Amino acid sequence: MLQSGFAHLYSFPNNISKFDELKIAEDEARNKKRGLWGHKRWQTQDANSIKPVEKFRFGKYQTFDGNVIGVTKVRNKTFLNFGHNWRNDFSVEINDKYLKYFTKKNINPETAYLNKKLRIRGILRPVNGALISVTHPQQIEILN
Repeated sequence: MLQSGFAHLYSFPNNISKFDELKIAEDEARNKKRGLWGHKRWQTQDANSIKPVEKFRFGKYQTFDGNVIGVTKVRNKTFLNFGHNWRNDFSVEINDKYLKYFTKKNINPETAYLNKKLRIRGILRPVNGALISVTHPQQIEILN
């Protein structure tokens, strides 16, 4: 189903055993715009865009590509910022309670993602500008 573009990959912190294999199938469909990947609703969004996210995307699984320009730690959360104004731009939130999944992969979100081009997967929420809460490192792919 993934390879044909009839489904998208959705992972959970405790269920990633086949993630890499499934991601290859999804990437093939995405690159060839098969099935759902040819529809506007499923197009990968520009995380660095200054245009507001379209409202119909909120509450749905979305994919964003962009360069992280800032990382901020606020209380028990780490934020990856893709714009200069976190109140309006796209951001990623990683709650400290999920850091154990990053630690297992030797990833420190406060340093590993800064100035990197990433692909983010998850449910988009209208927090400040737009935000995806990440619960495990498979939701973040380093593209460069």
